[in-house]
Amino acid sequence: MTWDRINNTTCGFKSRFHEPWWRSPEEMQAHLPDKYPNPPQLTEKTDVYSLGNILWNILTTYTPRGKQRKEEREYAIRQLVANGTLPSWPDGFNQTTLLTNPALRAIESAAKKCLRPKPQDRPTAGEIADELLEAKKNMPDGFGDRETWERERRRSENKV
Repeated sequence: MTWDRINNTTCGFKSRFHEPWWRSPEEMQAHLPDKYPNPPQLTEKTDVYSLGNILWNILTTYTPRGKQRKEEREYAIRQLVANGTLPSWPDGFNQTTLLTNPALRAIESAAKKCLRPKPQDRPTAGEIADELLEAKKNMPDGFGDRETWERERRRSENKV
């Protein structure tokens, strides 16, 4: 990315992608000029939005916008993304696990911050890294310990 010395800002860059599934609102707005004649410039915050999509995928094990069926859903997905609509919880995702699992809560929090509709409202990638590192440091004793996890998993399987 280049630097505009006169305005003391990044110059941004043009979007080349048309697929809506993993794109940021500003990328989709750039491809819908009839509805969005003055979309925001693409900056590093576009990559932060992509990080949010990846975190969403890690959290739910589903892509943020569902299956990529081009003919059936592409137009609708473009509108949702361009409007900055957050992805919906996938069918079968147990949201109550977020209440009891501090790691999942941390990932959810980070993903939602990255997926904010306005680029200027998104944190930097470094801020997200710091937040996740801090969450890791504050995990309960034994949380994330593979042996403890295996023991708990075996115990719960024996109950069924």
